Amino acid sequence: MFASWCPNDAQTPEAVTQALGARTAAIEQLRRQKRTFVRNNGLHWGEEERRVFLSQIPMKRIDELDTPYPPFEKCIAETKEIADKWEEHLRTGYQPDARTRRLGVVVVEEHKLSHVVKENESVFLEDSHGRLFGGVIWGALSEELVSLGENAVKRTIPLRNNIRKEDPGKLVQIGYSSGSCSSTNFDWVQNLTGHSPAAREVGANNDLETSTIFALVWQLVKWRVPPEVHADFETYMEGTNLKGMDGNGQMVEEDVEYIGAQGPQSGNKERSQTKSLRAQAHYVKPPKGKPRKPREVRHVGGLLKGKCTVQVGSNEFVFNDMHLAPPTGVMGQNYSRSENNPQLLRSMRLKFV
Repeated sequence: MFASWCPNDAQTPEAVTQALGARTAAIEQLRRQKRTFVRNNGLHWGEEERRVFLSQIPMKRIDELDTPYPPFEKCIAETKEIADKWEEHLRTGYQPDARTRRLGVVVVEEHKLSHVVKENESVFLEDSHGRLFGGVIWGALSEELVSLGENAVKRTIPLRNNIRKEDPGKLVQIGYSSGSCSSTNFDWVQNLTGHSPAAREVGANNDLETSTIFALVWQLVKWRVPPEVHADFETYMEGTNLKGMDGNGQMVEEDVEYIGAQGPQSGNKERSQTKSLRAQAHYVKPPKGKPRKPREVRHVGGLLKGKCTVQVGSNEFVFNDMHLAPPTGVMGQNYSRSENNPQLLRSMRLKFV
């Protein structure tokens, strides 16, 4: 503002001119570094880049076995030495939940497997009807994004409670949860190990960091997996009006009211329907004592976007209107127990290792 008082450059103090020049140079440098970050990590991809990328990954047809192998509800060991080491623990070790059925351990026989995906191999798998059911993409993430993800996992694991205590590793839920079986409620997970004001502040920062990591990965999912995988999630989110993973509301604008993709119904149900949609979506009340601002209306579901701030070294890269990830995910460390569940709502799952 001070510089605007000077009618021409000759009246602007030299120190101010130098400071403004340094500021402009710093802004331009940050923009260049952000463009480099986007380019190096493939965040600028589109349809053509995806087509070329996927065309290089072979499709392998897998015929169904008469008897599933490896057997269900068994722990799998690659060698007899590993099986012997864990056999006693699996048979007699401590169980956090005594109702959980103990699993035996079997040594996998590789010749009985339909296909073994080797290290450094990328492949998609389809069944005998030509339907995609799995795949491995090697090197889908850059080393930079892998490092960001690993650091986020290391900070997240100690802060949150394990959701599968029978495993020697740890698996923690991130994002929104449907609540417990005895008290169902769609809300942000409440799984912090500490409950002091300081712990809650650290937890809020971690909510934002983990949601940002998932949002970055979600951008890559859109352009690195077959379209039907991405569409499976998008269709479900659009049809259910579920929130995206938004850092518990930290990644959405306070002056925006979000309603369901179908909008409130007309007639007598309009008020209750609007209230229900606001409970499902991002509805932020104005602070007490402040007038309500006119609110822009946006639709929720798979179209919801938010503001992501990515910390890379000493730089902060801000991405406005970035597509948010699906509402829930997990982060794990040294986790090995099978998570196969045929009753899942979606036919597709994504895992980054």
